[in-house]
Amino acid sequence: MEIIGKLYRKGQVQTRGANGFQFKEFIIEVENAQNAQWSNYVPFQVSGNSLNIIDNFNLGDELQVTFDIRGRMWTNPQNEERCIMNLQAWRVQPYNAAMAQGAPMGAYQQPAYQQQPAGQMPQAAPMGNFQQPPFQTPQAPQTSAPDASDMPF
Repeated sequence: MEIIGKLYRKGQVQTRGANGFQFKEFIIEVENAQNAQWSNYVPFQVSGNSLNIIDNFNLGDELQVTFDIRGRMWTNPQNEERCIMNLQAWRVQPYNAAMAQGAPMGAYQQPAYQQQPAGQMPQAAPMGNFQQPPFQTPQAPQTSAPDASDMPF
């Protein structure tokens, strides 16, 4: 999935767990299409090979973020099962509004190939924007009339 917004906040590298899992969080501000005075703030997480992909951007930069939705179940110390979800960013690039205006509204543009970060599943092909062949009415097979010599009477 992809989203476009302005970089609002960048976090520092954090470490969790006995295995030393490292991650970093950042937030982008996304314009609210229904009410421009109320922005949406979307938090993302980066880890592994993607840990430093946000470092070269400044607050206020307009970005295009490509991400996966991740979720898993977790049982807390009180033995309550919880669902944990995050948006795992794996590509961040500058967004150029002038370039995007040349594309037709809603058209899917195939992104440039990028190696999947270690441990991630390959992305499924996007749905939509496919051409369906025109519908054709099935034709009954053509049969010739039986030959009179083949008739038993």
